[in-house]
Amino acid sequence: MRPAALLIPILSACASAPRAATRDAVAAIAATSAEFSRRYERGDADGMVALYTPDGVALAPGRAAIRGAAPLREYWGAQARTKVLSHVATPDSVVVAGSTAYDWGVYRARFLDGAGAERETVGKYAIVWRETAPGTWRMHVDMWNQGAPAPAGADTVPPRREIVPLVDAHQHLLSAESQALFAGPPAPPPVAALADVGVLLR
Repeated sequence: MRPAALLIPILSACASAPRAATRDAVAAIAATSAEFSRRYERGDADGMVALYTPDGVALAPGRAAIRGAAPLREYWGAQARTKVLSHVATPDSVVVAGSTAYDWGVYRARFLDGAGAERETVGKYAIVWRETAPGTWRMHVDMWNQGAPAPAGADTVPPRREIVPLVDAHQHLLSAESQALFAGPPAPPPVAALADVGVLLR
């Protein structure tokens, strides 16, 4: 029988490896999300489509599903005729499970309308991501809808607290860590022994 003293560092290493992989995945997703926004601001439709999986789907408001590179390129090419001044997506939560992940949150965009006046739109989004190569994450399902601008000084996402049961807590990241990587709003302080029961989402 292996002495218990020798098992402790082994178990610690096994526990930390999945968490490190999850943090790396969330960081890669954050970078891809930010790059999508930059390409959108440039009107780079081809570059935006390259950040989807080959069979990726966009579920745009009021439209049938837009599936595959050619339809996506047609859609984003038409959108590129609008001058986008800024586009920022701020996630509420990010969950990673192996080579699949999802995140949801809010977005805010500023653009020029047909008369040259500056406008702003805000809304909600949810994205399913797939790891298409080690460390490379692409959007597989991209869904969003628009909403009224939040009142000045109000939180963009109404605060909520919910315990989500997990099969494997090591494959999920606390919302606080996700928001830090995405430079989102401050997260609540961690809860003791949270990994034993689930993840606290905000």
